[in-house]
Parts: sequence; structure tokens; C-alpha cells
Amino acid sequence: MSTSDDDWSGVAFAQNNRTADTLAAHLQANGILPPGHFVANVQLYLRATAAPKGLKAPYLTVTLFDASGSCDPAAADREAIQDGQVVFPIVHVQVDEKVIEIFSDLMIDLTPKGFHTTTAK
Repeated sequence: MSTSDDDWSGVAFAQNNRTADTLAAHLQANGILPPGHFVANVQLYLRATAAPKGLKAPYLTVTLFDASGSCDPAAADREAIQDGQVVFPIVHVQVDEKVIEIFSDLMIDLTPKGFHTTTAK
């Protein structure tokens, strides 16, 4: 959700589960993340009125970045965007128990339209 007429908006915070695979490792092991690519963005859909073909909520939409040969993938990603690269590969992943176990904590903080966030840290 990113339009100004959304009923709710917010942010999410997550921590990798130190005893399980990372999301990138999980995607690599399942042949979804090619070598040299990194996860640049993840959208978690808990409910969706229109899911990608073959999927049902919950699912992830994962934006990938090819940083092959870069020693600083995050800097290479920023540079690609500054240089006008706006098309990145996107994959969709069904959320199952293995995907949930990737995170030790996953929190979504939503605030209704018209209110200001007052979330305690």
C-alpha cells in the first residue's frame, strides 16, 4: 500500500532468526535467488484481493538486485537507482512455516489515516 488514500500506513521491523536460514539463503536453496543477486526489498502480503497466479496470501513479493562482482551490494544498489535503473527482477514466494521461521521477530506498525504514530519504542 503506497497511495495517499490508504486507510492505514506504517512500517515493519524484522530480525533474522540466528538459528535458521536467512531469507536469501532460503531463496538460494530453492533456486529462486540466482548467484550474485541480493534481496533488495520484501513486501509481505497477509491478505490480497488479487494475488499472483498460483499463490494465495500470505505471500512475499521479493525484489532482487544483481550485484555480481560488487564488494558493497547496498552501495551498488543505490548507484543503480541513481543511474536510472528502475527495473529489478521480482519473484513471489508463498509464505509457509519455513519462511516464518526465518524471522525471530517480525512486527508491522500501522497507523490509521488521520492519526499520528505514538508507538512506544
